[in-house]
Amino acid sequence: MSQIPDPDAQENTHVPAPLITSKHYFGVALVAGAFAFAGYLFAQNQNEPQVRPAPPAPEEADPVRQKLAWSAPRPRTPVRAAQDDEASEGSFSVEAPEVVELGWGWSQARGEPVPTVCVVFEPVHRSAQSSDITIKEVRDSYSLSKAMSVSASVSVKAIGYEASGKASFAKNSSVSSTSVSFLVNAEVLNSATFAAPPASSGGRAVRLTEAAAAMAKRDIQRFQETCGEGYVSSTVGGARAYLLATTETTSKTQRESMKASVKGSGWGVKVNAAASGSSESGTENLTRTLTFMQQGGAADLDADDPKSEARTKLPKDAKAAIDRIEDLAYAAAQAGKIFEISITPYQVLENFPRGADILPQEVEHDELVALWSSYTQLYADIFDVLETPDAYLMPLVGCDEEKACSRSFGAIGPDGVRLLEDMQDMALVALDRIESEAEKCLADEEDCRFDATLVRSPYAVRASMPLPVPVPAPEPVKSTDESTQQVAKAETAGAEGAPTLDDHKAMHLREPSTGRCAFGALTPECISNAAIRGWAARSGMATRVVPDRAVVRAKLAACSEKPDDFILLGDPGEPDAPTVWFPASITLNANGSVTC
Repeated sequence: MSQIPDPDAQENTHVPAPLITSKHYFGVALVAGAFAFAGYLFAQNQNEPQVRPAPPAPEEADPVRQKLAWSAPRPRTPVRAAQDDEASEGSFSVEAPEVVELGWGWSQARGEPVPTVCVVFEPVHRSAQSSDITIKEVRDSYSLSKAMSVSASVSVKAIGYEASGKASFAKNSSVSSTSVSFLVNAEVLNSATFAAPPASSGGRAVRLTEAAAAMAKRDIQRFQETCGEGYVSSTVGGARAYLLATTETTSKTQRESMKASVKGSGWGVKVNAAASGSSESGTENLTRTLTFMQQGGAADLDADDPKSEARTKLPKDAKAAIDRIEDLAYAAAQAGKIFEISITPYQVLENFPRGADILPQEVEHDELVALWSSYTQLYADIFDVLETPDAYLMPLVGCDEEKACSRSFGAIGPDGVRLLEDMQDMALVALDRIESEAEKCLADEEDCRFDATLVRSPYAVRASMPLPVPVPAPEPVKSTDESTQQVAKAETAGAEGAPTLDDHKAMHLREPSTGRCAFGALTPECISNAAIRGWAARSGMATRVVPDRAVVRAKLAACSEKPDDFILLGDPGEPDAPTVWFPASITLNANGSVTC
């Protein structure tokens, strides 16, 4: 049974003054997509698809575009792609590239425009400022990408290459497994331009040109190479700001207090709590990191406006960032930017060949991104633990000289360090394989067949991840005497109870699964309660992939008085996996021998 996601993990609140509350821009996609579904249409007399020349290449060519040139003929996989959360039926929204025009084709597999117009339409412009703000909890770069509506194909491209825009923000923002992070997304939209049916057609619907329709019937692969899988049906512009607030916590109490402080009333209370904590919850003195990104709104200096200079600088603290968000309507009006486009698949057009499904699947991409995100986070987290092991406690299964084995939760000793190093090596191997598979997917969509057995589940590492030693949030100390300050800190150090195995299961197993399940039961790493219990039963144990589980188990059993309790075969959900779990105090050597 999959876990039910916390309904409070994602909240959406419309913005009061000075932002102007209205409908969000997904309505633009709905309008543009609706034209594609309209009734009967008449054919337009077009001999060939209108090919517009691509813009001149910059002096330093983009290596991604060189490697992924859209004109290179490649076979496609005839399966449908997953759509973004904000998509209307049949259409979906993506971040606008630097150069794009209404009506251009779109390659979903490569996440880039195709400078060819294969549809008949007329541009329609509508001006009406609208705004929206959302606050979402994020747990890693995968959930951050999802919250920012970065498509899986764009995220896969970001794995192996330098990303830009939202993908870069998601990739380079640090979110650790022990932190509580919230993403504030504020948008103010000035106007929208969408592809409408030409007046000569009676204004019924957009359709393929005659030549494009004929090409689609004759050679669907050539059509896909020439026109892509969809067309740019609308563009929206204004200003948008992202604020990622990450708070480091060392206990379950701090995590719960931080989350509770954001479940407030108005959006201003929520944003302040996410960015600065609150005195009521005792989280205002916790260590936090703020990451800010704004698109649009780079207005010129105005000597008569006292806020003008602040609007041209990056915010230096939480207050400045919140001020920028509150000022977003002004920024959008002064210097708006097109930052979002809507894509309508050709498949929904009336004269597209029936039964032809060319929109590529993103399931493989999504799994790659999810695994890469998890292992990147785990590798960095283990690095931090190995740098300061005294600041952490970890579960560990060990056996004494009498072969009595038990699981304990305590300081990280030599066995714990060795286990952590093995876990970090596992993460490194996984990242190498994931990045190799990502390159294959980028080079050839047909070759994008990710074999999940190449990489073990990240829960195999999470099962034994340490927890920080609970440290209360620092209280202001009035005394300037150093010894007095140390005594004050020592007296409050025991205020938080020592972490338990239940705390470990909640932070490293249940929370990651809940975060993934929030995107749907089929999301990678959304696991059942039974699987969580299975991974918890393996906490503090070493693990290996072995050629013969029975032989290795027999050798390991000689080191344990109760082998049935502390020597396990397979993984939760994969009982036949060629893996074995055993006490961390036992060494399984490379030659297959065992050292008790």
